[in-house]
Amino acid sequence: MKRINFYKFLRISIISLVIFSWLFTDLSVFFGLPSQVKQAHAAFPQVAATATSSRFSNLVDDTVTLPTGVASGDLVLVFHASDGALTRTFPGSWVEIKDATVSGGTANIGVAYLIASGGETSVVVTKSVTERFTAIAIRISAASWHGTTPPEISTGATGDSQNPDPDSVTASWGSADNLFIAIAAIDANASMPMTAFPTNYADNQINGNSTDVSAGYEAIASRNLAAASDDPGTFTATATEQWWAGTVVVRPSLAVPTTNRTKPHLVRGKVRIRGHVKFR
Repeated sequence: MKRINFYKFLRISIISLVIFSWLFTDLSVFFGLPSQVKQAHAAFPQVAATATSSRFSNLVDDTVTLPTGVASGDLVLVFHASDGALTRTFPGSWVEIKDATVSGGTANIGVAYLIASGGETSVVVTKSVTERFTAIAIRISAASWHGTTPPEISTGATGDSQNPDPDSVTASWGSADNLFIAIAAIDANASMPMTAFPTNYADNQINGNSTDVSAGYEAIASRNLAAASDDPGTFTATATEQWWAGTVVVRPSLAVPTTNRTKPHLVRGKVRIRGHVKFR
């Protein structure tokens, strides 16, 4: 019959358990303490660069200038406006998420995005009829947006006034540090530029680059908001005009859990146990 000192056995067992738990689990959870695994805070999607382009002659194909420094994984958004009730086609890997006309069908807007391969400088948009165009393009850095979840856009609203009023958008992924982009498109550039943008949309306030009164026109503005949805206020145009307005939402990058792990602290002291344990 072999006897094992119970105190030594208990001490070895506890030390082994502590080391194993520290190496392979969150020790604080094992002992019922507050977890030391912390959720990293996801930053808002960052607009790294913008660009505008236009052409004042009637053609089918429009070369839209993209922002500088496009890198792999960047999210590029293009807001393309033109006169008339035409439609448009974006090439290759571009995905169009909106093709709409203003009230009365006298002008139109298309919104599309690209998950960039890197190095892109322009995109050729093909319209269904010959027309002039204006466009705004923005680049959102790869590290700051989700990477796979596409941007989403509202249904859109139309009217005939001096104040294009974007409708609300609700992100399918719910509340997060989202980027919201308000958009307005109007018929005639005689009513441009926008003299005021929606309240709280203080970032990236951009009027399309055009002085041609016969071209469609667009303007955008953005805000960072930790919410699932937002309903922007109104733009203010120079004069009353037929318009379409909507809202885009972009999902932020995923937060990566981080562990603030420290070495476990053993309680010092002596445990006195009388007797022995027999194993057969």
